[in-house]
Amino acid sequence: MRALLAFVTFAALAATPAPAAVYDAPAWDNDATTLGMQVEHFEKCRGRLAEKPRFKGCLQMWEDAKVRVSRMDRYVKLSPGDGRPERMAKLRSELEGATAFLGPEIKALGRVQVAKMMANDKALAVYRKDIEAFLR
Repeated sequence: MRALLAFVTFAALAATPAPAAVYDAPAWDNDATTLGMQVEHFEKCRGRLAEKPRFKGCLQMWEDAKVRVSRMDRYVKLSPGDGRPERMAKLRSELEGATAFLGPEIKALGRVQVAKMMANDKALAVYRKDIEAFLR
């Protein structure tokens, strides 16, 4: 239970975006560090998506990671000469590897179990489109 609480707390903290007006090299570096931690934390999701709190926490962390990568990409496109494009490619590759299990595990849960989980937690509705894509 303590590990789950720490995981959910980490997911909530990781979801805090950097203010758009002050997104600079240090903010990018902070996002890169957070993304690296998220990549490591996805291992705690693997094989445990059937657990409702884990399912929700992992989807929240995945969504946050996607937003973070998008923000980081925009910065890299504006500042391509500082070595960040290579770092970004590496981070993106690590994230893709760390989250590769999401689709197969959500599909393995099946539509019925996923529908029950979503019916019991309305906050999961924001992930409906992505979940439907995984279930195809």
